[in-house]
Amino acid sequence: MKYVYEFLNKFSLFAKSFSVCSNHCSACCKNDVQITTLEAKYIEKVSGKKAKNVRRPSNSHNSDCPFLKDNSCSIYETRPFNCRTLHTLDDPKYCSTHEHHQLYGLQGGKGIPIVFQFKKYTERLNENRPVADIRDFFS
Repeated sequence: MKYVYEFLNKFSLFAKSFSVCSNHCSACCKNDVQITTLEAKYIEKVSGKKAKNVRRPSNSHNSDCPFLKDNSCSIYETRPFNCRTLHTLDDPKYCSTHEHHQLYGLQGGKGIPIVFQFKKYTERLNENRPVADIRDFFS
């Protein structure tokens, strides 16, 4: 995961040149974030916070990401794939209202071809292991 994340860091530098996302803007940290078991194990290794074994993933959480501290991501350098590839292009207020707005990344389909290929690669590495919301792995 480390090398995939390093590539996505470079992608994020490009996306930040036209995205309105900023430090301490944490509206998206209230959304469900699907992560692979491999990502959970990587976060566990780096953060020291033990990941749970997930048997039944749940949906529609009504809580902040467990790694959100003082409106900042406490695992920013090891944040999941889906967090790394979500960028908003219009007013960030829409992130918390669930109104339709302009996003850049993989949400809703294939999106950017090279990023989509990295996503497929991580899914193949995770084959036959659970994919669940970050809150299911860490609470």
